[in-house]
Amino acid sequence: MECGLVKLAFHAALPIIATCIYKMKKAKIRWLGRIPQSQRSDEMVSAMDIFPTIAAAVGVALPDDRKIDGYNLLPLLQGKVDESPRSEFAYYNGRTLEAVRKGNWKMHLPRQYVNRVFWANSKYDPYRILNHPVINNLGTDISEKHNVVENYPEKLRELEELAQRYRSVLGDWDVIGSDQGLSTYPGDVNLPNFLRERRIEIRKKFTGEQEQLPD
Repeated sequence: MECGLVKLAFHAALPIIATCIYKMKKAKIRWLGRIPQSQRSDEMVSAMDIFPTIAAAVGVALPDDRKIDGYNLLPLLQGKVDESPRSEFAYYNGRTLEAVRKGNWKMHLPRQYVNRVFWANSKYDPYRILNHPVINNLGTDISEKHNVVENYPEKLRELEELAQRYRSVLGDWDVIGSDQGLSTYPGDVNLPNFLRERRIEIRKKFTGEQEQLPD
């Protein structure tokens, strides 16, 4: 499971408990009487799927005035189908497209640390600077230790086309996508001064104080 969820608990009318173990990318979901026990699935799902799944569970229609990136997972969770409705995934960090996945195949895209969102620039990140694509077969290499890009040139082309499709729609650090959402943050989260700009904006909003950034 590709997720950032830590824990959700719904008591009262909808006693669903969903726990995500982030580092292991696993999730445990329980809904007594509705989701069979002892099921296990390695299908791809996302934290974005929680909203439409909960909406389906309580019988509420999704809003039709916007695009919903998630899928209803109830049929999968209840064992009615074996395959997830999600077959691909785009990994954005801030505004930077860093990787794409299709099925078990995942490709890390080349990147420079100066073009990454400020919180991703840890010196311990092995992909802080990446000058070439990296392809992993998650079906046999869940830890993403083996780059098999040279062995699968057809997968390289396929994943590069997938990345370009996402980039053209959702954008990238240097590309404005055709359906890219507007950021509510002042400045660019991919620039080093973002934190200070954000702090200055908040101060101006609540106190009216002014502060100039250095030249």
